[in-house]
Amino acid sequence: MPRSNRFLLVEKEIENVMKIKFDTSDVDLDRMQLGFLSARLKNGYGLSPNEKNQYLGLQIYFNKNFDIEKDKANIIDSESGNIKDDIQYYYLKVKFVNSETNKEEIKELETLIKIRAQTNVSLLIAELNRASEKIKDTITSNQATFKSLVKLCTNFESDLLLPHKIPIWWDFERFLHIYLRHVKEIKMGERFEDKTIFQYKLEDVKFIIKAVLQIVYNEIEEFFNSNPNKNFVRIGKRSIAYDGNYYRVEVEPNGRLITFHPHI
Repeated sequence: MPRSNRFLLVEKEIENVMKIKFDTSDVDLDRMQLGFLSARLKNGYGLSPNEKNQYLGLQIYFNKNFDIEKDKANIIDSESGNIKDDIQYYYLKVKFVNSETNKEEIKELETLIKIRAQTNVSLLIAELNRASEKIKDTITSNQATFKSLVKLCTNFESDLLLPHKIPIWWDFERFLHIYLRHVKEIKMGERFEDKTIFQYKLEDVKFIIKAVLQIVYNEIEEFFNSNPNKNFVRIGKRSIAYDGNYYRVEVEPNGRLITFHPHI
């Protein structure tokens, strides 16, 4: 398939995007999210692992009749006998937003936030070590970029890309794998110098990923229905065409996006 003239552009703007302003000041976003997750489950749609934790945490808070015992294996840690940390995080977070946490709960929430941030920082350092033999020099020469990445480590939560029957999602590890190699604003390390880059701004890359995945979603779902234990892969001549470029895609059977980048 011949490439369009858009391929020749050094940097592209996303075309025909309508931005709608939405005032959320009077909206209970957590209750809305619970409704969104509940509706998807009711309609036979799956949730990503992170969404499952969020759903359970929100249910425990909002639904006073929610029976933890019915789903005890997924909610209670077998060793401690307490609610699992990733679920407790969302429970305490919504409780804090509604000004209902006591001092002990606030301290626990702070600890959970710190643990999540430290885990992500460890993933970031591991990825940077793969990017460069001289990690300290790389960080020193890219301090602004590194600070932005550390901030992402604390704030990264939204992992859903497509909310379909088989949800397509990424975790922080795969986000870093894609962005540090292929997004020019945060690309770091001499080992990644020859990696292809997105021809879009940092804030537009996720939109492109979602748009390309949407093109082949029906194919992804059909593939996993027939091949539940294999990864969905489109590479080489089967790369996906979008806006003058071709993209390599790999998705695990559970919907986790493994690889996504421009293909020349």
